[in-house]
Amino acid sequence: MAWYENPTVAAILGGIVGSILSVIASVYIWRRTQKTKRIDCVIHDITSLFSVSDKIKDQLEVKFSGNDVDAVYLISIEVINTGNEAITNQPVNIRLSDKSKIIDYSMKTFPPVGFGNITEIKKEDNCLDIKIDLLNPEDRVSFEIVSIDNIDDSIDIYLKNANVESRVISSKTGEVTLTDLMSEKNMMTLAMLSAIPFFGGFARSLINVGLAQRIGRIGK
Repeated sequence: MAWYENPTVAAILGGIVGSILSVIASVYIWRRTQKTKRIDCVIHDITSLFSVSDKIKDQLEVKFSGNDVDAVYLISIEVINTGNEAITNQPVNIRLSDKSKIIDYSMKTFPPVGFGNITEIKKEDNCLDIKIDLLNPEDRVSFEIVSIDNIDDSIDIYLKNANVESRVISSKTGEVTLTDLMSEKNMMTLAMLSAIPFFGGFARSLINVGLAQRIGRIGK
């Protein structure tokens, strides 16, 4: 008798397939009924473009527009609609350390066409305020900012918008990896795996970790 004709094997496989289909249906229904407005800002990189040894600091001159420069930083951030509803009039207010001066910045959108207006509200010393008219689910706006005279690599980003959950995530702390791991799509996958024998315990542990992280962020 072939293995697939064995009643015990057939029963086990039937149970596994039935559990997976049940979970898929439940998650699909849950996703269709849940409406989430969420914006994430990922700080990918804050890089000092030059550093000067104390031995030659007094002998080296770096200037911008004729003025001495103490530091130059390149900052890379990305604003993402990680919810499942469109977000309108989303502010992105960036503040660098005191005495910093933002001298230039560039933007790139994904998708590259069909985007709403992105307006510069203010660019003054260490402040850059942007307004994004429309962000559909999974839309992204990437910024690269060049600044001078930063006393350190600190950055504050404010995303406050009506009825929109917001998070600022720094790649320096490893939160990007954790966020990707516990994204909505991966949580759905883990939910499906939790119904499968052997894999279920491991999947449920990861789900608990993800939920704990989310609760922790809400409490901060």
